[in-house]
Amino acid sequence: MLIFATTFDGVGLHFFNRSSGYMNIRRAIPNDFDAMVLVDQRAYGNDGASRAFFEAKFAAFPEGMLVVEESDRVIGFFVFEMRNGEDVGNDFTALNINTPLRGRWMHAIAFTPPTHYQKKEVDDLLLKAGEEIAKQFGCRAACVPLPQEHPHAPQVFQFWQSNGYKNVGTIDWISPDGLKVACDFYRKNFSSFLTRSTYNPHTKTGGTVL
Repeated sequence: MLIFATTFDGVGLHFFNRSSGYMNIRRAIPNDFDAMVLVDQRAYGNDGASRAFFEAKFAAFPEGMLVVEESDRVIGFFVFEMRNGEDVGNDFTALNINTPLRGRWMHAIAFTPPTHYQKKEVDDLLLKAGEEIAKQFGCRAACVPLPQEHPHAPQVFQFWQSNGYKNVGTIDWISPDGLKVACDFYRKNFSSFLTRSTYNPHTKTGGTVL
């Protein structure tokens, strides 16, 4: 059972899980990368993200990389980018959606939650922390590409749908070895830019009041 009494110390979001104790969501730092690689390998085997992936994404947008830690051990992470219009970056192609993307939006490109979709109330907090940062950067929506043959199906699809994301089309992910992976493209429009977040993108401090 999760107790939703969260606190902030200017570094991250702290919450209490009765079964495992205190956990923390904070911005990633380069010293986390090796642990993040191991977390992704446990979740996806040889298809897990590499250190080079994390280094490149961190260099491009460090605010878009969060980790979950428990007892000073990284157990999950979230990597996302800011995109404008229908620019999907170099890792994706062939976007086909029913309503055009306009303005700035959050592109969730790597989400490996601590419970691998087994405990929604825990994994939700990581997603919501990223969404609040995206709102602070002026995003109108959030989107996530999910491989149609995802190894964590059907829980992964149910998780995103339960958080307000709708399947609006398709996109191809270009894997590091050059293969195209067919994905469904899920989208969530943010109904308001007014949030209860204390995160400041200029000072890079604070967090989300849930």
